[in-house]
Amino acid sequence: MSSDARDPVIVGVGESSGVGIVPGKSSLMLHAEAAADALRDAGMQKESVDCVFTNESYHDYHVRHAMAFAEYFGISSSAREIVSIPLGSGASSGLFIHRAVDAIRSRRADVVLAVSADNFLSGLQRSGAVKALAENRDKEFEAPYSPLLPACFALVAQRHMHEYGTSLEELASVAVTMRSHATLNPRAQKRAPMTISDVLNSRPVASPFTLFMCSLVSDGGAAVVVTTRERARDLDGPAIEILGTGMAYGTGDDIRVHSSLSQTRDLLQIGTKRSSRQAMEAAGVKHVDIDLLMVYDCFAIMPILFLEAAGFVPEGEGGAFFAQGRGLLGADLPVNTHGGMMSYAHPGNPGGFFMFPELVRQLRGECGARQVTGAETGMVLGYGGQMAFWPTTVLGGPQ
Repeated sequence: MSSDARDPVIVGVGESSGVGIVPGKSSLMLHAEAAADALRDAGMQKESVDCVFTNESYHDYHVRHAMAFAEYFGISSSAREIVSIPLGSGASSGLFIHRAVDAIRSRRADVVLAVSADNFLSGLQRSGAVKALAENRDKEFEAPYSPLLPACFALVAQRHMHEYGTSLEELASVAVTMRSHATLNPRAQKRAPMTISDVLNSRPVASPFTLFMCSLVSDGGAAVVVTTRERARDLDGPAIEILGTGMAYGTGDDIRVHSSLSQTRDLLQIGTKRSSRQAMEAAGVKHVDIDLLMVYDCFAIMPILFLEAAGFVPEGEGGAFFAQGRGLLGADLPVNTHGGMMSYAHPGNPGGFFMFPELVRQLRGECGARQVTGAETGMVLGYGGQMAFWPTTVLGGPQ
């Protein structure tokens, strides 16, 4: 492992004071709470920040979002680089870390603050959130026909069921896995125990999905502070290693770029196959070295696809992995130990970013009842667009 003084490391993570239903707060207020929490965790003052990355807000829109946040938070004079990365929830979260690595290594910055938050539920309500996501589609070939997001991902699930015989019970087991972990997380939006039967008997949304196979609608936000290894030595807390990153566009080995689901070449062969290979090679790790996995679980089919594409199980066996309980805490490979977007929180664009604070805390050994024993290395798998962009990040515990 490299030990260069400018190696980028994560020194702080934070979240808004609450997630789920957080009324009376603007998106920028939630951003500020998460950012302040991450800086406290790092033992840094906001004046130390010289690079800011944000995502946009669905409810509290600003055309120059990162600049609006920097002004609101009071760091507009200290930051040398202030950039919005509007690639959605699952892609921006990974790209935040990738861009932070670039900024640190290129000496454009010494302290990077990445933050994303939104009042998705209290600001838009569930119906408004669904409408906002539906409108974020291809304007010519998809939006006129008004397909809702659950229906689009239901096509992916139907294809997997057709190709591999994946069952409704296996899809439901993904949701049960997430809820099992959320019951151990006092901050989770949904903590009541849930069974396979509960999932299957919840309200139908888009066949084969029922309500509990879909992610939540929430308020909240998360933030991460990245700095140099040299700077981290002067801080009190542990520094988490960014061991490797990878990015891929398109599907499987097809590198053609697309944005909408209608242009996807293959619904099951996702670009994580390439980005995970890149990240693991850069990190110098193998599958057996990964102690826990954080995946973007917008719908029950996606954790299944991620496991298969990243090579943790053969194609077609992702459903069985969850049905056999292998993704649970204490089993083969715990997945989404915070509860994921299906049970922890999904405030729109910040939804995928919660994976990073959770993984960092796991690697520090700070997760209490949901702690993965001996966790040393973890992987974050995200995606953006409609099955279009696939970032992977490998993190390692403090050295």
